[in-house]
Amino acid sequence: MVNTRSRCTHTTTKNSDNIQEEPVMANPFATNATAFVPFTESISGTGLPSFLGTFHQDYKFWQRFSPHCRALGHLTNSDYTVRHMIEFIWFSLGEFQEAIMLWEPLLSIVKDVLGMENNSTAYFMSGLAVAYFRIGKATKALNLLQNLIEIFKRIMGEEHPTTLHTIQGLSIILICLERTNEALVLLQPLVETSKRVMGNEHPQTLNMIEGLSMILSGLGRKNEALILLQSLVEISKRVMGVEHPHTLARIEGLANILHDLERKHEALEILQNLVETSKRVLGEEHPSTLNIIHNIASILIMMKRLNEALELFQTVAEKLKRVLGDEHPQTFIRIKSVADTLYFLGRKDEALELLWPLVKISKRVLANEHPQILSKIKGLADILYLLGRTNEASELLQSLVEISKRVLADEHPQNLSSIESLADTLLFVGRINEALELLLPLVETSRRVLGNKHPQTLSRNQSLADTLLELLQALVETTKRVLGDEHLGHDN
Repeated sequence: MVNTRSRCTHTTTKNSDNIQEEPVMANPFATNATAFVPFTESISGTGLPSFLGTFHQDYKFWQRFSPHCRALGHLTNSDYTVRHMIEFIWFSLGEFQEAIMLWEPLLSIVKDVLGMENNSTAYFMSGLAVAYFRIGKATKALNLLQNLIEIFKRIMGEEHPTTLHTIQGLSIILICLERTNEALVLLQPLVETSKRVMGNEHPQTLNMIEGLSMILSGLGRKNEALILLQSLVEISKRVMGVEHPHTLARIEGLANILHDLERKHEALEILQNLVETSKRVLGEEHPSTLNIIHNIASILIMMKRLNEALELFQTVAEKLKRVLGDEHPQTFIRIKSVADTLYFLGRKDEALELLWPLVKISKRVLANEHPQILSKIKGLADILYLLGRTNEASELLQSLVEISKRVLADEHPQNLSSIESLADTLLFVGRINEALELLLPLVETSRRVLGNKHPQTLSRNQSLADTLLELLQALVETTKRVLGDEHLGHDN
């Protein structure tokens, strides 16, 4: 069979002319820290611990408790207080699966004893929603928050700050489910209500404006997002102070929008000034500081200054190894950034040398179904594909797809993306029928969930067309061989 795949495009190479690293926000377990901070704060009115936005600072401290948690977890007669403390510690470690195993039965007990419309019940519902959100079960989190919002409306009122903050959390989950237009419809009036109820410069109003800018950016309305963020940064400097962590995060968000708008030099200047402030205020090894350095490196990649970017990526990876350990999700991500850059510099052997340990870690992580890192394993499979290790990429992707289906909802965007990558890899290695079996339902699901004109739906339509073209080419070659050229184009 003639392989025509050279005319087709794998998902990893569709944007290969614009080499860039995706900016990754500060919290090592969050999908997006600037999104997650208002979400956790929005439900903290019910008592959710405020450490959720900053627990990475004490990761080593909390890690000491894990053996005791495991020992106590086996006790069937653990009383309420002990069990509650154990889930608190699991949460602080980012071990959300462990926390959920304790949280679900505790919520059931609290509901039975105190009823649905009680602050303690609301605490457990909101905390469980966060845990579901952080392990990729966004639909479960969505359902819990929708119920919680109705409770808050009934017992506190529609415009109570806690109600408004929980609705904001709901909008963030909608963003993660790529239901961005729904999130916009929810958040726009919420910002106006918050201004009226709490004031234009109240911290929660500022958080909501920040969330609105993120939604606009996600919808491709970058200039509108930029205008909002520029104003927000100035207010945040005046109200909270130039060196407040929220102000620093918003300045970083502003730089990221400029990055997206390809205003690279402006973004770089902002981040270079910001990193010095962050080092002084938060410390040189604080994850937020390291994240800013990562984003500086990402801009340098866009500017084709790859060697400078590599040096920064290597610095970040080494510091995270020391602070968080070799197998922490953030360390995994940063090492992969080093490998990606080595690949783009043509140093493929060095890239592979870095990637093999990550593959081993991935297999261990997949065995434990660790959801926070599933999307990063997909990226690892993609770079293996680019390095010509298609069999290893295919094997990793197949495991990833199976586990994603089990851990995430079938229609979760991350799951759909993994299936697309696997289909493209199968097509590249000539396993056309298997690729087609994946792509046909994928395209239908993408059309239903995202819409016919969504960029990812269009990309998947192209992949399906590529696959059908491969089948047609194979049929033509077989017909020529069996019947001869003269039979082509005839009805009998």
